[in-house]
Amino acid sequence: VNLGYQFNPFFGIETGISMISEAKLPDDSGQVATTSADLLLKLGFPLTGTGFRIDLKGGAAYVISDFDITDVVKYYEFNDKSKKGEYKPVVGATVSYNISSFFAIDATYLHYYDDPKSKTLNTPCTDLATVGIRLILSII
Repeated sequence: VNLGYQFNPFFGIETGISMISEAKLPDDSGQVATTSADLLLKLGFPLTGTGFRIDLKGGAAYVISDFDITDVVKYYEFNDKSKKGEYKPVVGATVSYNISSFFAIDATYLHYYDDPKSKTLNTPCTDLATVGIRLILSII
């Protein structure tokens, strides 16, 4: 779920919450669910007369991993069902197409960076690709 504001045709801001992953581990050893809340600046431009738009995005995300793991948790000295959150830089891009004056279809790619020196079981570098329908509201 995302909410954004376009200041002009070239600059905007966007915030949202994304379920990045929910994975069950092999041999019934547990599961990991990862969610992010992000704030992104958008720089982009409409491709005049085509209905297409390209945006580059960058900002920060607070990423939470919810661990429910048996053996791996003990090795990394986490408690079962622990939640670990970290701020991470995020970059990405969106290509969208206006199907009407109120709706657009978009495809987005985001890359969440991780600190390889953190030595935690928290989320590594993560790639997220989404396709969605956007409602366009005009405040003017």
